[in-house]
Amino acid sequence: PTIVVRPVPVGNPSIKEARYASVAIDAELGAVWMPPFAAKLLMRINETDNAIDTFNEWPTEVAANPVFYGSAIDARRQLWLAPYNAAAIVVVQIRGANTGKMRSVALPAGIDDPPRELFIGLVHHPDRDTLWFIPHNAARLVKVVAASSTTSPPSVSRESVSRRLPPVSSTG
Repeated sequence: PTIVVRPVPVGNPSIKEARYASVAIDAELGAVWMPPFAAKLLMRINETDNAIDTFNEWPTEVAANPVFYGSAIDARRQLWLAPYNAAAIVVVQIRGANTGKMRSVALPAGIDDPPRELFIGLVHHPDRDTLWFIPHNAARLVKVVAASSTTSPPSVSRESVSRRLPPVSSTG
């Protein structure tokens, strides 16, 4: 097997650990996307030639602290980034002339203020085109209906954000 070794791009060279903490793959285009944990750069790797592109034009809401832990690609081929310490969800265009263009999606009320270690991933349900964010310290579940996100802010399920997570039982 061939192992390709490349330097990892970072927006802050003083960061030595946890630069990236998740990956999403666009199999049709052969692109690997890595959202930043500490790197401050969204990285795209072309699987054909291993070329690396980076993007860092963050929406105002997250520009100060673009820290994400988890990513998924929806049916419209948009990359969703789960906020860890970022103040909003970020959606990135990953195809066409607007590749790398980012927009923020506000977190529902009651998540956490200020945001800290909110989510540790997300998953896309392809049959329903919904995204489930995996709570870490977030006090509420978040489910986003991606189908509604093309022309307007996405629909955040009221059922999923209106209920607090149950307390953790020490007995299992």
